Amino acid sequence: MISLRTSKGLTLEELNKRSAGRLPKSTVSNNLNKNTLPARDFVKRYVRACGVDDDEAARWLSAWQTLSRPPAPAPWRRLVAAFAGTPRTLRGSLPRGSLLALIMAVVLIVVIVWWRGERGDSAPSAAPASSAQHCNTANQDLITAAKGECVGVTDGSDGAGLFGPALRPVMAKIAAENKKAVKTGRYVTIAFLGPLTSAPDGGQDFTGGRAAHELEGAFIAQKTANDSRNSLKVRLVLANEGSDETSWESTVETLKKMVGAPHRLVAVAGLGLSQQESVDAARLLAKPPAIPMVADIITADGFDATGTIDGKGPIPGLARVAPNVSDQLRAISKELAERYRLRNGTADDQPSAALVRSEVTFNGALDLYTTSMANAFKNEDLGLARYLKKANLNFGFNTKATNTAALLKTISDGLCGKSIPDMVFYAGRATYLPDFLDLLKKRPCHKTKITVVTGSDAAVLPADLLAPDDEAPIEVIYVPLADPKHLDSEDNPDRGLYTDFKDAFTEEGFPVAHLDTGWAIMAHDAVVTLTTILGKAANDPRTGKEVMPTADDVSGGLTILSSTNVISGASGIFNIHPETGNRSSTRELKPVHRP
Repeated sequence: MISLRTSKGLTLEELNKRSAGRLPKSTVSNNLNKNTLPARDFVKRYVRACGVDDDEAARWLSAWQTLSRPPAPAPWRRLVAAFAGTPRTLRGSLPRGSLLALIMAVVLIVVIVWWRGERGDSAPSAAPASSAQHCNTANQDLITAAKGECVGVTDGSDGAGLFGPALRPVMAKIAAENKKAVKTGRYVTIAFLGPLTSAPDGGQDFTGGRAAHELEGAFIAQKTANDSRNSLKVRLVLANEGSDETSWESTVETLKKMVGAPHRLVAVAGLGLSQQESVDAARLLAKPPAIPMVADIITADGFDATGTIDGKGPIPGLARVAPNVSDQLRAISKELAERYRLRNGTADDQPSAALVRSEVTFNGALDLYTTSMANAFKNEDLGLARYLKKANLNFGFNTKATNTAALLKTISDGLCGKSIPDMVFYAGRATYLPDFLDLLKKRPCHKTKITVVTGSDAAVLPADLLAPDDEAPIEVIYVPLADPKHLDSEDNPDRGLYTDFKDAFTEEGFPVAHLDTGWAIMAHDAVVTLTTILGKAANDPRTGKEVMPTADDVSGGLTILSSTNVISGASGIFNIHPETGNRSSTRELKPVHRP
């Protein structure tokens, strides 16, 4: 593949430009300078960027398919296969000892297959030898990607452990609920799309925790809808793009084929994180046959129906239920203005803030969440830029560096200059925040209190990470996607909606602590948005007869969720803006302070 690029006279910079920024140097290096086969989506993107025609591209993908095939069966497998196909008369002529050995081998295979099925590691039904390409299942919509990661689409019946142990309990419940829904004959399918497996070492995911929380919330929404009086049932399929979302294209292409019979796919929820792969997936879903989408935890400004996130035009059919970055920081700005109002009010008495930012994901792509946050911090209209102007300190760190801790130490020490800032505006992922907070405690001026302002990603920080410390006072402020303490408060007018959800959540055996991040709540509300639309679209008011909703019905429903047409979610009552697809509600966003 390297020779393909060089034969075309392309530099790595030109290759990245041709791929619209999808093939940065780090991504190419990570895929080509290792001993494992690159992902199919990477190969497809790479050869296209090299300018090959359709026929040559097809040959490259065919070669990838050949190389991805599993090795020849082990001798004992061949032996059993040979025995299975041997005429009975010939078997009878085998020596007694050989025949007994073969029988024992067959019995052993049956026991192993049964045992794996009981454990939920794979479907108990037998699969062909080529199943190694499909996560050891017979499901052609599942693909064994790089490092053995399973990506693609499943309804859960292929095995509860496909995407890792963290998801086994909830996947088993989804599979059982899907079986009941299909049995009724009157059902439609919603896909939950995202990075559903644990990330590689150094990745942004927290050992599959986020995906587990999301699917638990999505399952409660599915079960609530199916337990209602509405005769239309919901089948929930899981669409895994891979831990770094690099398999987004093949997964979305599978979803596109599921529109109409027999799958009856009408919508997609989730969509992953605020990164370029998610934007590309949304744009492909919006193309005919278009599939409407409701994102659950995407917060980057402009990642909505307007499509301003990348300037490539609108993304019709896209809605989201989480507050965007600007709304989060606007709430913090309001609180900071009130906090510092006790000062004299002159420019010299205004507090100061340093900006610490990262701009790329761990796989080298532009991080839309962190860049959106950095831009919002500098936005004059939000009221935080004045604090940055006072300190005039701007630090960037590269998450692709082999020693990010060293970079963060240099930054933390740099906050102890002649003028020490009152705050740090941290526009980075929470993955690196624990190290940064620890380094702030050890900086030369650690006795001076400092406040770290950041985004909703900080909700993942362990509860015991920040304890009051007079020797190194640090405060972290952020606006969570959904705060259980606030939602469960007597002051919340929609408290009943949250407590009903929490009760259903815990009754299913899900840990109540999984609600703290807000991910389960947002995923629930994304699916509830869709089930609300489906419930209304399932009956024809002219005839009173039941109808089968389509993706077009859901798309139309997303544009009329305003005025009194509301969504009653666990996070409260809200609307969807008909033009932007953004959430709108009367719920006041309240910053969280830690400790």
